[in-house]
Order: sequence, then structure tokens, then C-alpha cells
Amino acid sequence: MHYFFIWELLLFLILKALFIISLLCIYFLIFFLQNPSQIRQILSHKYKINFI
Repeated sequence: MHYFFIWELLLFLILKALFIISLLCIYFLIFFLQNPSQIRQILSHKYKINFI
């Protein structure tokens, strides 16, 4: 019974982490859609990525 409880807890934590990561991705996408030029500048400065 104890092992089952531990697995349930692990599954819950993994789902919670996935939910938080997906929320962060959605926020980043909304921010990116609102001002793409600013993020392109930041990325090109940091990682030397050339955008068309």
C-alpha cells in the first residue's frame, strides 16, 4: 500500500510540473505574439541568431 501511495504522489507531482510548464509556454507564446520584434532582438543579441 505504501508503494502505491508513493507512485500516486509522484504522478501528481509530475502532472503538476507539466501543467506549470505548459502555462509558462502559453504565457511565453502570448508575449511573443504581442511583441515579436523585441524578442527577436533579445535572441539575436544573446545567441547570435539571424532572423529573416
